[in-house]
Amino acid sequence: MKIFILFISCIFVINSIYAQNDATFIVSKEFAKIDTLRLNNILNRNMSPNGNGTMPNFISNFSLVSSFSEGENGKIELKYVTPQKLIMGLQVDQKISKSDKTAVPFELDGLSPGTTISLNIGKLFWENIELPSKYFDLFMNEKEMYCRENEINGDSCKNIMLSELGPKFQNRIASKLRKPIIINIKGSLTKSEYNYTNDSIFLIENSNSYLTPSISFSFIRPIGSLSIYGYLAFSYNYSEYYTSGENLSFLIPFGKTPNYFNKSVTFGKPTKEVDNKINIEYRRNFPYKIDSESKTFAVSLSTTYGFNSETFAISIPVYFINGADDKGKILGLQGGVKFSYITNTKELKSFKDGFNVQLLVALPFDVFGALK
Repeated sequence: MKIFILFISCIFVINSIYAQNDATFIVSKEFAKIDTLRLNNILNRNMSPNGNGTMPNFISNFSLVSSFSEGENGKIELKYVTPQKLIMGLQVDQKISKSDKTAVPFELDGLSPGTTISLNIGKLFWENIELPSKYFDLFMNEKEMYCRENEINGDSCKNIMLSELGPKFQNRIASKLRKPIIINIKGSLTKSEYNYTNDSIFLIENSNSYLTPSISFSFIRPIGSLSIYGYLAFSYNYSEYYTSGENLSFLIPFGKTPNYFNKSVTFGKPTKEVDNKINIEYRRNFPYKIDSESKTFAVSLSTTYGFNSETFAISIPVYFINGADDKGKILGLQGGVKFSYITNTKELKSFKDGFNVQLLVALPFDVFGALK
């Protein structure tokens, strides 16, 4: 009789173990759905037109930036994300002046003046959910609370899946899962051209072109709930650039006539400068609905300090983003407005002199869709 009781007890224990494993497997598949939704939110909701944000864009796009004080820039970004969440990107940014009829970033001898070409590579370190017991317990606790709040009892409660708990409980579960980390490295080359003179008698102008590099390292931590992802980012940037000489005006005789005309020239050869900058950015996305269609807009606060240049900048971009649907499909145009203020820390600029406004608009496209 004792042997029979022991045999029945073993069968019961083995059956319980298999039932637990089966239930855990089902819950794990449900968590995988939430993980996919979390990832799509992070990749798509955090896109910034013209790549203004610290987080690299995960979507290829064309963009145009219009600045009231600095002219316009056209930019193309080609992005590809591998199944291992490796982010690779190529960006070409072209300065467009008022007199330009075409914007050509490349010439026969290389980059055209006013062009910046950048390469970035990043890695998204993502939590891999493979049947850990803590997630099964987390789901069971949330399900019990859901059943109590909605007065669901018995088998009806046992059969409820994670996807049926609703946004409130899904957000609570997602908020308890570890957030990913993104590390990004970006290198750039900018070609600039300067016209200047060292001759104060004949004012003969020289023209020189320079290639200047920059490199940045970024650490990005997405934050927020399932539907309101933003991020907190820290970055370091090393850059080289040239500053032009003093701009002077001369009165020059017009031929042999008694008339004179004014000629403005830059006196002195450009000087090379180096700067080391740190940047901190906090971004928050805000979901809303129009006619039951989900939309998103985002506000970001970014501060930058240049150690060598002794400059301080603060910017507040506001992005009006259509984003992507639940399946990750890219929808429509993306755009926004960027407000910024930059000053030298030794002598603060007035708000009028340091303030700038930029209009941003981007058109996303899936250039590598056929390869997926």
